[in-house]
Amino acid sequence: MMERIRSSDPPGDGQEGRATGFFAFSPQTLRITRATAALSVMLGYTPEELASSTLSGIWPDVAERERFIHSVGEEGAVRDYPANLVPRDGAPLPVMITAASLDTEITCIVFSRRNGAREFTEIEEHLQTLDSLMDAILIFDPDGIILFANTAIVALGGASSPADLTGRNILEFIHPDHTESLVSDIENIQSGRGGYLARYPIRDLHGDKRWIEGLGTAITFRGRRANLIMFRDITERKIAEDELARTSRRFHDLYRLVRMMCDNVPDLIWAKDTKNRYLFANKALCEKLLGAADTDEPVGRTDMFFAERERRVHPENPAWHTFGEICRDSDTIVLESRRPERFDEYGNVRGKFL
Repeated sequence: MMERIRSSDPPGDGQEGRATGFFAFSPQTLRITRATAALSVMLGYTPEELASSTLSGIWPDVAERERFIHSVGEEGAVRDYPANLVPRDGAPLPVMITAASLDTEITCIVFSRRNGAREFTEIEEHLQTLDSLMDAILIFDPDGIILFANTAIVALGGASSPADLTGRNILEFIHPDHTESLVSDIENIQSGRGGYLARYPIRDLHGDKRWIEGLGTAITFRGRRANLIMFRDITERKIAEDELARTSRRFHDLYRLVRMMCDNVPDLIWAKDTKNRYLFANKALCEKLLGAADTDEPVGRTDMFFAERERRVHPENPAWHTFGEICRDSDTIVLESRRPERFDEYGNVRGKFL
């Protein structure tokens, strides 16, 4: 499988690059929550100044900025998004931004852009900055060998220090059922098609299972092309999502059982909301009273919708269908009294007394 990774054609080497920066911001307030020294150098601010400002301060193009945030919100991540940031000196700085929505923040990797193309920059000089990030960072070569691991990944990998992880192959940590997916994602990163969120189950050095969600991009590391992945532990979120999915399946199974029972009795059974709109109608009600095409048609509609539809078919006969108001009024009484009630209801349904 690693042969597939080696056979990928990486982007060309030898490009002279400038700094690569990292920052994160809140999509609700647009407040920049953290920024690396490298980004500060690119923009001419101190990290403290950036961390106390908003995204609009460095990215004043409202339309461009909102399209970016919308894309991240819709897709979870974006790759090589072209933007013009504005440094302290006011001269536009063309960049490419690869970003992902991780937890409550949008985390961004900023690359310099020259002649419309992203520069693959040397990242080694920023290892100290990467080590200070809250996000777990791995840098590995095209064969999957880990070259750098920051402090944030130590606990996630079940290691005592980053040195315990360097030199290992990342495939050692991936569940075998997901190896092919990881290999494919690595190939995408190397060919410049990264920049999307991917999830994987992993096993740390102690064999404990966790779920991670990560974003990858191609970089230059120690003069050679490499891959950088930034990710977070989503184990608790995955457990909650799986439980929600199980609950949803149980609900749907129970609903199908109730639907089957209600549709096989001659009694009229329904449920309505506080505005007298149907939430549920059984087969007998649809056939005998409403004249609905199926049991889905009544949902969101009232008795009067069906009564008036029947009356329009026979405008010459005002007694053709008289049941609409009767059902509506009795249901209103029940809603107002908030207790069981008994009614004797009768009227004409499609020209016949019921």
